[in-house]
Amino acid sequence: MRRQCDAKLRSCPRRATGHRPFRPAGPLRLGGSGGAPRGPGADLDDLSAKLRAENGALLGGISDEELRRGVRVGKKNIEIKRQHRLGVFERDLLLFVAEDARARNSGGHLREPYARGKITEVDLPCTHTNRVQPDMLGRVWAAIAAWLQA
Repeated sequence: MRRQCDAKLRSCPRRATGHRPFRPAGPLRLGGSGGAPRGPGADLDDLSAKLRAENGALLGGISDEELRRGVRVGKKNIEIKRQHRLGVFERDLLLFVAEDARARNSGGHLREPYARGKITEVDLPCTHTNRVQPDMLGRVWAAIAAWLQA
């Protein structure tokens, strides 16, 4: 049976996309070093367990399922970042800068290579993570409304 499958794979032409046909390099092992094959979510479980072991006290009351979801989102974000190629935004840009970012000299000047339009900065008297607090969101919406009318 193995020889028949190998012969079929060798005779399979390249697709129009230029990809080579799949040829298995050897037996597929899921879940690391030997043992029984594990399900597709095993790596998420392993990463979640490692994260909880290393940071248990910091995670507080986060359930195992919430932690697993967070790990999955983190892995997807890493993959998106690896695949992303920076472009240039062709319009005007409204940028909200928190106090802690301003203290690190982070602002519109860092975005100039990536924006062709005018960059308008709005300073927020908060930390980066507190920008979503209700009082900051009120300032954000007011700034957006004023910017859109200008």
